[in-house]
Amino acid sequence: MSEAGPAPALVEIVPLSKPLRDARGVEVMQLTLRRPTVRDLRQCGTPIVYLPGGYRIDDSAMANLISVCAGVPLPQVDEMELADFRAAGAVMLGFLGGI
Repeated sequence: MSEAGPAPALVEIVPLSKPLRDARGVEVMQLTLRRPTVRDLRQCGTPIVYLPGGYRIDDSAMANLISVCAGVPLPQVDEMELADFRAAGAVMLGFLGGI
């Protein structure tokens, strides 16, 4: 019988270079991203679009998914620094099994 590997993390923390406000209006300097559910993907769309010979990231779907999984209003996600958005997106892609 083989041993199971470590359980995947249920949440990941992404530090922010510029603060945001969460759904309660509290200023945050990090996002706590939870693993998305099937419901989240159905609601937000899949952020990975496979193309012949590659893929692209659907930034609108990714922003929606980050908003839902971090509990941060979408207008706040829209105001994120691009590097912070990309870091959060990389975590979400990891949750989705990568590309």
